Amino acid sequence: MRKLIDVQLTFIISPDLDIAGFQELSSEINESHPLYTQLTEALARVNISIPDVGLHGVQKEELQKQVGGFYVAHAQGIEKHCRQINGYWDQHGNDFLRTCDELFSRNAFMEVTEFIAYPTLWRVYIQQMKHSAISFPLSEDVHGSDEALYVVMHELLHAFFYQYVNTMPNLRNRVDLWDIAEIFNSIVMSQDRFKKFYPSHAITNYPLHDKIIREIVASGVNNSAELTIMQISNRLKPQSQT
Repeated sequence: MRKLIDVQLTFIISPDLDIAGFQELSSEINESHPLYTQLTEALARVNISIPDVGLHGVQKEELQKQVGGFYVAHAQGIEKHCRQINGYWDQHGNDFLRTCDELFSRNAFMEVTEFIAYPTLWRVYIQQMKHSAISFPLSEDVHGSDEALYVVMHELLHAFFYQYVNTMPNLRNRVDLWDIAEIFNSIVMSQDRFKKFYPSHAITNYPLHDKIIREIVASGVNNSAELTIMQISNRLKPQSQT
């Protein structure tokens, strides 16, 4: 049996990663996206207006100037917050990773085992696969003491999920893989074995996923990632593969 994985998570402050994160988000989020308002409000916070062509039209030079200025102006608070979340991870990270390893029956984490966690000002949290980086909220954007740690774990679980399903040919090319991933996280992270890491945080779902989540929870949630993924994918409408 393979030994437990030793995932390394390093916390850093990086305006460059935050800019790269925005560029990734701007290519995916349009006006109909449920996170569009949050992202545009964050842009306004750094005095950036949305071009007529949309979010993807924001120039990198403007991002570098405004984002750089934000990080300089708020350096002390951001550094304190980053240290605090790093400390929370040090307290709970190993237990979280053991729980994830059990969830995936010790078959996940085949590729990337070193990740970066960085605070973001965009109010939308992502994993940047190219940089093996995940983002978490600034202190002024959280709604409780456990939310930032929850976001770190949520995004890390996404990274594990995508590595796991990459070994499953019947799933990895589904066009609704994002939906499967979000539903999976909502179900799994509401279980007591995960909820203990962020007891004060109230988990919310995307409204379009509520019905499937309720059906699966009512039918009985199991402890296996493979079986949970099967429950989800079987309830979604059949999707063509690319």
